[in-house]
Amino acid sequence: MAYKNRMILIMLIFLVLITVSFSSVCAADYTVSGSGFDDIQNTVDGASDNDNILLGTNTYTSSGNAITIDGKNITIQGQSNTNRAKLDGRGLYRTIVVREDASLTLRYIDFVNGSQIDYHTLNIRGSLFIENCSFKNCYGDSGPAIYVFEESNSATIKDCSFINNHAANTGDNNYTSRRSNYFSRFI
Repeated sequence: MAYKNRMILIMLIFLVLITVSFSSVCAADYTVSGSGFDDIQNTVDGASDNDNILLGTNTYTSSGNAITIDGKNITIQGQSNTNRAKLDGRGLYRTIVVREDASLTLRYIDFVNGSQIDYHTLNIRGSLFIENCSFKNCYGDSGPAIYVFEESNSATIKDCSFINNHAANTGDNNYTSRRSNYFSRFI
């Protein structure tokens, strides 16, 4: 009888441990409050690996600081493909920087007025997967919308639109990369 009770206790402890470990692995969703890039950055800073940053259909504007993804694998997304969020760079600086040790997924976002000379709207040194986004009126030195550095892990650009983007050094290309897959349209 004592053996049977001990086995039941061990199994209950085991189930509790499994439940706790699964709950710590699950991604959390964070909705950004506010309307600036700094508000998105604060949400990113508070997120953990594999979390989702939800932008809804809001417009967020730059104050001159980029949103930096460092040491995390996260997703930033708008509400849906027909109800996108907008990130307006106001021509001030980069919109998003992904560091070497980070991975970023972007969905349902319209990037407008990104960057200025010597910069790029997205600056990628880590990994990037981007789907159903658009880049309009972005400007930079080369690859005004997206610049994927040679040391980056990978970049996949799927079902995105590039409209009226200009590069000072390379003409009207929309991105510069050595490690990317592209499945997008250019207007």
